[in-house]
Amino acid sequence: MWLLTLLILGIVIELMNRSHYLRNYRATKLPRLGTLVILMTPALVLVEHKISERHLRLAWLILLALGGLAVLIDLERHLLPSRLILPSLLLSILLVSLSGNFRPGIVGAAGWSASFAVLAIINPNGLGWGDVKFAALLGFNCGAADLKLVLVAAFLALTFGGAAALFLIVRGSERGRHSEIPFGPFMLAGAIVSLFGA
Repeated sequence: MWLLTLLILGIVIELMNRSHYLRNYRATKLPRLGTLVILMTPALVLVEHKISERHLRLAWLILLALGGLAVLIDLERHLLPSRLILPSLLLSILLVSLSGNFRPGIVGAAGWSASFAVLAIINPNGLGWGDVKFAALLGFNCGAADLKLVLVAAFLALTFGGAAALFLIVRGSERGRHSEIPFGPFMLAGAIVSLFGA
């Protein structure tokens, strides 16, 4: 079952990336299907073991597929497409509302996105509005699973991103000083790792 789910997620990422819908945002360096499957395996195992509610698990699978593609695009183009994030957020809200765990998700989305909106206003070169929208999606899914995961995920995202910037600065790269590091991958990694506490 896991292998089939992984293959479906990988195929969804491939098809979405090639679709006309993403014509201006495609990742030109998309990993091969087998590599995608390998990369998604730990995340899928965590979702399967830590989230028991069926509708919420499906919302997380959508997050892994569409959010994962958004992260790959962010790595290449330094933007998180609203064309992927907003439909993912709407689908997550719809699915979670069927399970009745709607309010914690809304609180998580509002909390994480509002805090990142403040950071984006203070330092627009550090965080963009795509990061704020992505924070809403991740905050909703984390909050729906367990509200405390939102704080853990946001803290981990900032920690991972800060460590990457520090590494680049120590290495002598101008990239670390000018905040040109795509933050989406660290946000998704923080959300996934936070599931250990679910």
